[in-house]
Amino acid sequence: MRDRLARCLLRASVLSVAAFLILIGINIFEQSTGRLLGKPLSTAVLSEASLPLILVQIPVFNEPAMVADCLRSAAALDWPRDRLHIQLLDDSTDETTVIANAVVRELHAQGYLISHLHRMDRRGYKAGALAAGLAQSDAPFVAVLDAISGRLRIGCGQWFPL
Repeated sequence: MRDRLARCLLRASVLSVAAFLILIGINIFEQSTGRLLGKPLSTAVLSEASLPLILVQIPVFNEPAMVADCLRSAAALDWPRDRLHIQLLDDSTDETTVIANAVVRELHAQGYLISHLHRMDRRGYKAGALAAGLAQSDAPFVAVLDAISGRLRIGCGQWFPL
């Protein structure tokens, strides 16, 4: 019985290695000749009207040096303004709130869907702020931009085919 199991495992291993080597060979062929052996899958293209609403949450606590840059970074995402909701989740007790209010007003005047949720009770800390923000949105997709991480470096077009 053990001998049979060992032979079965050996055959499975040999077949796996052979399949892997075949895939590497196909990849090398395609890279060197520029021809594809298989038919590439077509990409579904969504119209702008059918793009989903995306919620970008930015939780902050006493981060005056970062808040304006984070808000502008979220607003610069490559996504239609009417399909992008930015939430600043502010638990700050310093001048961060004043700075954030000015930038939120500026972005709102430019047509962005942006809200500034300022909590006086920090219950749950960052997780509590995120939960409070989620309770006020029905967006099917959520991205969280932490103020410490700085700029958002990915465009939403990389999440969804445009």
